[in-house]
Parts: sequence; structure tokens; C-alpha cells
Amino acid sequence: MRLILIFGILAMVILVSGCVKEKMAETAEEVEEAAEEAKTGLEEAVLCVDEETGASMSLAEAKEIAMDSECSQGNIVGEQFCNEYTGTWWLDLDITQEGCYPACVVDVNTKTAEINWRCTGLIPE
Repeated sequence: MRLILIFGILAMVILVSGCVKEKMAETAEEVEEAAEEAKTGLEEAVLCVDEETGASMSLAEAKEIAMDSECSQGNIVGEQFCNEYTGTWWLDLDITQEGCYPACVVDVNTKTAEINWRCTGLIPE
């Protein structure tokens, strides 16, 4: 009788444990989706405003323009910042070229993008 009781309890623990793990997996996916939605919303809310012209562009729009330009040679990574003086978004790219640190520069006035290679000019030994 004790053996049946122990097996019964063990079966319940396994069943409950499986249900909890399944619920946690669903919850983790929901959290990831919510985080992605929040990130997208934030990128739409963050604006770069040209000091001279007053033209503005969201980070989300700048990323779209970048990916439809020559900047699509790489992926947007790392830092992204607005230069209000020049009216440009600067988006770091993961393109590898020795001595260079490329960024995609998106102009808020013309809505165009190009790669600025930001090369140091140093010749590696």
C-alpha cells in the first residue's frame, strides 16, 4: 500500500513539474515578445531633430532607411546616436575592414543613408 502511495505522489510531482515547466516556457516567450514590442515602441518614440531645419526622424525609420541602402552590407549593432548639429543618425555596423569602424549615416532631411567607414589611416604591421 505504501508503495502505491509513493508511486502516486511521485506521479503527481512529475505531472505538476511538467505543467509548471510548460507554463514557464510560455511565459518566457510572452516576456520576449513583450520586450520586442517595447523596444520597437521606444525606437519609434526616439527622435533625431536637425537643429537647423527642425526636420526629425525616429530611430525606427532610420533603421528602415539604412537597411534599404548600401548599409545593408552589414547589420546594425552597438551604439546608435543622433547628431543634432548635422541632422544625422549614426548607426554602428558590423562590417569588418581592417583599421575601420563603419557606421551607417542616415540624413533626417534627405532620408538617405550611406556608409561612413571611419578609418584611422594607420597601416597595421
